[in-house]
Amino acid sequence: MTPARLKHSLVWFLIIFYAAYYGVILLDLPILKYSDIIEILGTLVAIPALAYAVCLHRPGRRLPWVLFLATAVQYCIADVLWAYFSHTSGEPEVPSVCDIFYISNTITVVFGFIAYLRLHKRVSIANLSFDIFLTAFAAAGIIYLVAVLPIVQDKSISMLSTIVQACYPIGDILLFVIILVLCLDTSRISTPHRAAYLLLASHCLLAFAADQLNMLNDNYELGISIYLDPLWGSIEQFLAIAGLYDYEADELTKGRTGTVETNLAAHKCVDFIRTALPYVLTFSVLGYVFVRRGLNDAPSVWAIILFSLLCLRQIFVITTNRKLLIVQQKIEKSLHQKNQELEHLNQKIQHDATIDFLTNLYNRRHIEKIVDSLTPSGKDAQDVGLLIIDLDYFKRINDTFGHQAGDEVLQKVAYTIRDVLREGDVAGRYGGDEFIAILPCADHDQVKTIAEKLTEAVESNTQLAMYGVTLSIGASSWHVAGSGYSFHKQFKLTDDALYEAKRNGRHQTRLIQIT
Repeated sequence: MTPARLKHSLVWFLIIFYAAYYGVILLDLPILKYSDIIEILGTLVAIPALAYAVCLHRPGRRLPWVLFLATAVQYCIADVLWAYFSHTSGEPEVPSVCDIFYISNTITVVFGFIAYLRLHKRVSIANLSFDIFLTAFAAAGIIYLVAVLPIVQDKSISMLSTIVQACYPIGDILLFVIILVLCLDTSRISTPHRAAYLLLASHCLLAFAADQLNMLNDNYELGISIYLDPLWGSIEQFLAIAGLYDYEADELTKGRTGTVETNLAAHKCVDFIRTALPYVLTFSVLGYVFVRRGLNDAPSVWAIILFSLLCLRQIFVITTNRKLLIVQQKIEKSLHQKNQELEHLNQKIQHDATIDFLTNLYNRRHIEKIVDSLTPSGKDAQDVGLLIIDLDYFKRINDTFGHQAGDEVLQKVAYTIRDVLREGDVAGRYGGDEFIAILPCADHDQVKTIAEKLTEAVESNTQLAMYGVTLSIGASSWHVAGSGYSFHKQFKLTDDALYEAKRNGRHQTRLIQIT
């Protein structure tokens, strides 16, 4: 089965799983007393799917999913033991062997998320550190008041039982921190991996919610435990589906950096939640305290109102500042794009000013500009070679085959010149069908060799031979000794050599040596 089909199958299994379970509750079927078996079935389905996801991932990216698979196995063992004890000798007392697997499951899943976040390196912990600390601190206060405090105050249980039971809400705080990290910085996550991140966050959120509801049910005898079993049975399914999504995202981004796309509306929503959540939880703690202890006088009420208004003002200030920051970032992005466009335009203008559009060689204007930089000087100056190349009877090619064919001939000759010349030589189109090549540090023999190679390369080119292309070349080498070198004088003498080659019948090279 392909990863995509397995992913869709797991989604449909979840839908049928929930529908079947709550259907059993509504119909009050006898199988209801085995609801924990149905819960185990959900986890058992997730284990092979997670194992398949582990096998799919490349070795360097498997560690988080190996840990997630271990959590599913531990969770399944704990559920099987719990169901066995429940149906044989009654629900086990705390602490029991089940608690070992439940607690180790939480520890392993936390390490799995740490490995996953380190692997992707997409979440900015520094950017979220204060928000996470404040929100987690407020959530810890609520969990302590609602769940831990009743456990600590229960004098009928042993110290070991108290410690074990307190481990569950502590694990929930860690899960809550992971939820914050995964949910509140999704704008920085590459688009292909975003689905996996959100599914992992859903796994933590579901486990966190199920734990809290279960502790409330135990402490306040709400009688809702029968409705919680599907939650326990489906949390590992989210891990399995996330693993398949993550594999697909890895395949999409293999060999390249995943793109980061920012949805402005989603970014604003996440930003508001991140700003408001610590205050909402803080007010929840205050509300709980005041409901439990009561407000004794008007000054206390007045102080609470002032504190609330101050917090609201802070929320608006933070939100406004972040909106301004978003606007600034958009402006900077726009300016960056404009600068890139201008740079590209400048490069195009520079290219058009120096390069001949047809042959992609230097144009005449640029050749004349770089002559000075190639002019030798001083006692250590080397020889300078020069070729002036003319296509024989080029007008006949245009008249016979058309101007498009003439353009193709010029392009092929230009390519041949580039191919023959040495590194450091300079070639250009001097005008019409005339080319020029400046050969620094080339003596008489080297100039002769290059001219012969060029003539042979043109003659052996079958495409140029179709048009009967031949070259007349004026060539020179100036033996520079001390001073007195003049490129313009060398050019004039070389040009005279070219015309002499033409007068003598074309299709030849006239080489002179200047001393």
